[in-house]
Amino acid sequence: MTDSRGGAARDGERDGSMTVRRAGENVRACPVLVVLASIAVCCGGHRQQPVPAAPVARDVETTFFLIGDAGDPDPRGEPVLTALQSDLAATQSPTVVVFLGDNLYPSGMPTVGSLDRPEAERRLRGQIDATRGAAHVLFLPGNHDWNYAGDDGYTRLIAQETYGRSIASENTEWVPGNACPGPAVRDFGGVRVLAIDTQWWLGARRPAASDTTCVAHTERQVLDSIRTALASAGERLTFVVAHHPMVSGGTHGGHFTVRQHIFPLTDLKPWLWLPLPVIGSAYPLARMLGLSDQDMSSDAYKAMRDSLESAFRTAEPILHASGHDHTLQVLRGIGTRYQVVTGAGIFGHTSPVRWTERTLFTAPGKSGYTRVEVQRDGRVRLATMIVTAGGARSEGFSIYLD
Repeated sequence: MTDSRGGAARDGERDGSMTVRRAGENVRACPVLVVLASIAVCCGGHRQQPVPAAPVARDVETTFFLIGDAGDPDPRGEPVLTALQSDLAATQSPTVVVFLGDNLYPSGMPTVGSLDRPEAERRLRGQIDATRGAAHVLFLPGNHDWNYAGDDGYTRLIAQETYGRSIASENTEWVPGNACPGPAVRDFGGVRVLAIDTQWWLGARRPAASDTTCVAHTERQVLDSIRTALASAGERLTFVVAHHPMVSGGTHGGHFTVRQHIFPLTDLKPWLWLPLPVIGSAYPLARMLGLSDQDMSSDAYKAMRDSLESAFRTAEPILHASGHDHTLQVLRGIGTRYQVVTGAGIFGHTSPVRWTERTLFTAPGKSGYTRVEVQRDGRVRLATMIVTAGGARSEGFSIYLD
């Protein structure tokens, strides 16, 4: 979750060595050169001309706006929230905005009376104010909202929900809510949305079952509830929304840049360009080996992903949307047909991203959100919206989901 820009192409490991592809060439590296392969030459994101928009507004049943990691908006005016608010005002169909977690950096909502409470309130209020024109707004929790695995994570998450409900309109919800794992199920026309709190699986200090109103208290109960929600969706399309992705070409997916290996201190301070070759690779390598539960390489993350993938087989969702990596990505999904990683909800707060074998689009160093139009004929049009420093928006990529 660091500020950076860049991207690279990389293919997987085979037979104990790694193949790096660039411009159609294969370069075979021995196992001891895995570090060098992992910091392969950077490349830009793929671009495609936008597909035609819905011919007329009445053909769109519902428009979804997906935005993640928006919890540190610029007090002078946040460009991404400005663009989102403008887009909402211009949209004629019913709208649903989903905030995909990390709504409050760095550690969730402090208690009343804390010195940092006013700033946290400002940050959450900025997101709520930007979406008051939406028909429905959903806020999901992320790892920062839980204060990672801190002892007070539950308290901070409940404090966020309590304060948010006190200032938001009735159309705004915190889901799954009350620190429950979910899934919270919401139907919007021809779409069923399943909201899951994935940090609940990754080290959150869960409250005792007797202290909550959660319907599901165990992982088995959560998975059974997901299966039931999918099986009962009928003719509806299903979207899964959560903070953590199932697949990503970003840092949490194990992809690191040359800068992070050679100049690792820039992850702490952008101006700390102190070269630390070899030594600097220790941290990325440790994370690739599962140092953090927040990375896909960890045992906890793998277990969660395997369990969710198994549950999704009941009736494959068309889309899984998440944040976590501060990137804009569209990929072929794991357990779902498509994966969107849209965690670039603060302008300039971006993290490294690489091309993978599942990638359809990525925009290194770009900020923005994702717009999904569900048409009355059942077609689904997805667009990646890229935002400038001035708050202007444009489509970087769009596709009809098959």
